[in-house]
Amino acid sequence: MNLLILSPGTPGLATSHITSYLDNNKGIYSYKHIKHPIAPTSPGVRRHSSFAGKKLHEVALASLGVDIADSGYGDSVDCAVAVNNVVYRAFGDYAGGDISTYRMWKSIKNNRKFLQVYKPLPGDIILSPTEGKNVGHVGIIGYGKRIYSNNSKTGLFDSHWTRPNWYKNYSAEKRLQVLFYRRIWS
Repeated sequence: MNLLILSPGTPGLATSHITSYLDNNKGIYSYKHIKHPIAPTSPGVRRHSSFAGKKLHEVALASLGVDIADSGYGDSVDCAVAVNNVVYRAFGDYAGGDISTYRMWKSIKNNRKFLQVYKPLPGDIILSPTEGKNVGHVGIIGYGKRIYSNNSKTGLFDSHWTRPNWYKNYSAEKRLQVLFYRRIWS
């Protein structure tokens, strides 16, 4: 990992993948390496995935208990709409995929504003795309082991999932992928 100062001056951690991308596309996003990065966050201090992740997490928290998705197809398929609406409220654009977790996955993995990660932090998107008859789900990583997503029973955006429950339901039982995507810039 490298500590970078991303324009407009916000610090962030980046993998060699991002650093390489930035080196090859200098006109898109400016940065500078810091030779002696600050110490890692101490225990008890809440960390976010990135500046954009912090913003996404804050908007997700503000959306808890609210019906932020109305696709017209019913609450049971509104998870992608809800996450897209949170992303839109935070950044003015969508992650993509309309009401489909499968189409969201296809869209987000090709969106240069998102990067797939393997150790999620608050503000990252967790996505288990639908495969065949196994219906997936999408949400936003919260603090602790919480996940914020649309609740199919109430239609409200809430924190009814935890990461262990998500893995049990979507990975172990439904055999779906569990993927994480980080918004790397606004």
